Amino acid sequence: MTPTTTSTLPVNLGDGPFAVTTQGLVKRYGPLTALNGVDLQLPEHAVAVLLAWAPSLPGVQGLGNAAGAAGSARGVVGLSKKHMQRLLVVSQLSLSFTLLIGAGLMVRSLVNLTTLDTGIAYENVVTMQAPNTTGMPGPENLLLMDQVVDEIRQFPGVRTVAHASRAPWSPNTVLRPLTIRVEGLDPEGVVSPMVQQNFISPEYFQTVGIALVAGRGFMSMDDASSDTVVVINERMAQELFPGEDPINRRISSQNVGGTWNGWARIVGVAADTREYGLSVAGAHTIYRPAAQGIAGQSLIVSTSGESRPARASCV
Repeated sequence: MTPTTTSTLPVNLGDGPFAVTTQGLVKRYGPLTALNGVDLQLPEHAVAVLLAWAPSLPGVQGLGNAAGAAGSARGVVGLSKKHMQRLLVVSQLSLSFTLLIGAGLMVRSLVNLTTLDTGIAYENVVTMQAPNTTGMPGPENLLLMDQVVDEIRQFPGVRTVAHASRAPWSPNTVLRPLTIRVEGLDPEGVVSPMVQQNFISPEYFQTVGIALVAGRGFMSMDDASSDTVVVINERMAQELFPGEDPINRRISSQNVGGTWNGWARIVGVAADTREYGLSVAGAHTIYRPAAQGIAGQSLIVSTSGESRPARASCV
């Protein structure tokens, strides 16, 4: 069969910078008249018409006009860039709002911390750690720490001074369970889950600002020659003596080996504090006089806030 021949008169398609002719299209796509081995035998003008009509097909209209595949590709790339830019903008806005919310929560937490009642008067209170003298005999160590306290008390601007086995908010403080029994009640005792014992000098409560809600604090007469006495905090008093007066009741604590310490008489109840951490509430605290145990190495000094006279005296 003789192939059909037609003329390839130039026909303009489009106008402006994207104008093309059927001659150019046929020259590029005319030879492609075989598809998968089937001889389509399309005349040249048919190829030109198909190529001219293709941009109006559904799904192809949004990709440009007769500028061809290169223009369409540029449009797709531009569309992808726009999508990426929008995604980046949305991500940046989301991150900004997240940071803004986090900053607001942090500010609110700081405000709450400034109004939180810790039970400790930490303004104008200085704490320091004295050299470790626990290797000395107990009475000598106590005498040394009492002398240090007396010397510090002489500085101008110093109101009260105390020593303790631990100062409020001391690092590495561990609250341990301790079995406590009350005289006249269950001889097996009850386990207190979080307990800390602190050996303190007589002016400790006044120095750190812990209020006494019942009874008294320690005095100089509470020494090794007198009855063993303790002060417990409110939470411990409420749980050991619900609805009762704990003053002059006696308690005892169990050692690691299972033996029991001697009875100690409760002479005071101290207000609860957050001295073990701002998030720690409900711990039991047993205060003991240093003169009936050990002298701690923590020094706590309450000042009037006037530091210049104290520095001048040191010089």
